Amino acid sequence: MARLGPIRDLATAALYGRALMAVVRADGEFGLEEGLRLHDRLTRRIGPRVAVDELMLAAALEPAALAAALDHGPGPFRDPGVHPRTLASMLVADGLAVVLAKGHITERQAMTLIAFATALGCAPDDVARLGPALRPWLSA
Repeated sequence: MARLGPIRDLATAALYGRALMAVVRADGEFGLEEGLRLHDRLTRRIGPRVAVDELMLAAALEPAALAAALDHGPGPFRDPGVHPRTLASMLVADGLAVVLAKGHITERQAMTLIAFATALGCAPDDVARLGPALRPWLSA
């Protein structure tokens, strides 16, 4: 797991869980290996505050919606919480760990993970650095 701290804000934690769920479900399959790894990663990252079964019932989250929800605008009194690029780093690390539990990443999962990372402000070079397994889809 990337050495990035846990997400403390409940709203951000729920959004993060929905984004990770969107990556895992992007290929239309959700196997036991992915489910176990997803539970492990979410527990480590956001704790027991957001249940995996609740995330499975939540509406799908789009990358632009995640980015918009994190954009509090400029100002001296805003609470930045987790910086969007830090969240992208977490999402790439956890997303790859979860989907690779089955031994491979599908094109749809890779493209969804890339879409979230770029929506959160990462350039393609940043995404490649964060997740080398995504490189084949970055050049497409």
